Amino acid sequence: MSSRTTQAEAELTARRQAAETMAEAAEAWLACLDAEQRTAACGLAPTGTDSDTERRRWFYTPTDHGGLTLNQQRSAQQRAAMRLVASGLSTAGYVTVALTMGLENVLDQSEGFVARFDRERGRDPGMYYLRVFGEPGGPEAWGWRFGGHHVSLNYLIANGVVISTTPCFMGADPASSPLLGEMVHRPLGRVEDLARELVSSLRPRLAARAVLLPKAPSDLVTANRSRVSEGDRVIPLTGIWRARRFPIRPSRTGFRPSATPSTRPQGSTRTTTGPSNSPKSPRACLPPNLMRSNVRSCARC
Repeated sequence: MSSRTTQAEAELTARRQAAETMAEAAEAWLACLDAEQRTAACGLAPTGTDSDTERRRWFYTPTDHGGLTLNQQRSAQQRAAMRLVASGLSTAGYVTVALTMGLENVLDQSEGFVARFDRERGRDPGMYYLRVFGEPGGPEAWGWRFGGHHVSLNYLIANGVVISTTPCFMGADPASSPLLGEMVHRPLGRVEDLARELVSSLRPRLAARAVLLPKAPSDLVTANRSRVSEGDRVIPLTGIWRARRFPIRPSRTGFRPSATPSTRPQGSTRTTTGPSNSPKSPRACLPPNLMRSNVRSCARC
């Protein structure tokens, strides 16, 4: 038996074991919800047809991601929800997600505790949504989604195997925060540093091919599209929300929000990583020529 065959079998076993762990955690979470909560927590099973549109929707902005929020759950239910989240991540990935959620408190403080958007509190570590699509562990395909500000995890399981873990989005806002002892907290700092080190290590000829633009775009060019196509352009912030939340007014260059959803001080930054290609990995799988566009300063969401 070749090493390649052995590796493929090991990967299949890992994906099957991950699917079993996810199904167990999803069933346990759903079992502790009441009927009203299950209405928000359950979605249609994956079909690949138009009825699958909601499952394919994803966001990284602080909008309604669809599902049952942590705020709508009791403490024991929240623990069961986070157990499901952990089932799809490595320890490092889970810690990163948990830290990102907690950063909402830090971001709120940096903005003066005034951000609201369309709800009572705009920066809210409890506004993270979980939804299960289909019957966990059943004979048909099923999946689950967890998301909130700067977090989007999406999983699809079929024939008892995890077959898709994308899109997977992890961010950090603020990207850098002071800690006691003159330390600096950078949840995605090493990821950002590795990307810059990679680009800096390229010889001029390769760098010319790898670096698309001298300055990163204002946001992810792919945005929250379910499908990516050549020629895609940056989507305005108002288009990366479940519904239009902010009034728009005409400008000389088109339309713009009449009031940006963030009151972040100038100079504040966020850092993001792209999709993951493994149910147990938080690693970015963007090609080098896109990585630079994924590390940037932003004062919009």
